Amino acid sequence: MSIKRKVIVLASVVLAITSCCDSPLEDVELEDFSLVRATFHAKRIYGDYPNQSVSVVCFDKNGKAFLPKGMTIAVNGVYMKPTPSSVLLDLYTIAPSSLQLMGDSSYSFVMTLPNGKSCRSIVHMPKVDFRVFETSPTFTFETGIVASWTPSPTNPLQCRLIVDYIKKAETSQAYATDTVLNTVIAKDSTGTVKTGKIIPSKFNPAVDSVKTVELNFFRKARLEYASELMPQNSSGTVEMNDIGFYIIRKLAFQK
Repeated sequence: MSIKRKVIVLASVVLAITSCCDSPLEDVELEDFSLVRATFHAKRIYGDYPNQSVSVVCFDKNGKAFLPKGMTIAVNGVYMKPTPSSVLLDLYTIAPSSLQLMGDSSYSFVMTLPNGKSCRSIVHMPKVDFRVFETSPTFTFETGIVASWTPSPTNPLQCRLIVDYIKKAETSQAYATDTVLNTVIAKDSTGTVKTGKIIPSKFNPAVDSVKTVELNFFRKARLEYASELMPQNSSGTVEMNDIGFYIIRKLAFQK
């Protein structure tokens, strides 16, 4: 479940902003960008499940995702394709064969309306400053995580450990997910990181049954230039989700 959640592009993000009703702007040719917002996603995955995804979701001010009529979106000059009408998710995507995400590189998203008006946002992918990544194939809460890189990364990486499990209640069993670790881990001089003992927030190792354990190390991209289409949070900063590179490893769990 956790692997699928990571690899399928934007499913949870799009569903969170999409309702069962179509946007009233679905069949309208927009004359400017005042009625539309957009989120940009550029993600490169290394490790056990190498993959990449580049996509854009447009939505109206009521949070309904839609494909603006006649609008085009290009990334570094390569045009994205809208999902066909038979697909439930309204988004623009681009095939990995058409555009390869590279570390320490900038990607310009240009959106153009039928009347020729355009705007752009620029994302800079973080540097991938290692060639080899290794970690022990098993995980325990007592010993935590030990991972190493060659060469050692020049900057710390964020770390996230996700456990998919079956939670045992008194009357029933249910699937659940717990991000048992979500922190920034600095390297030492040897290029090795050690977390030590990890205390889960929801998962109970004594009674709950583990399905999968997934280890993510990642570095988020930075936004070089944000258009007025980018949604902002209460502090005024632009939201940046699923943009950057990730290293994903599936680990075997040991009590």
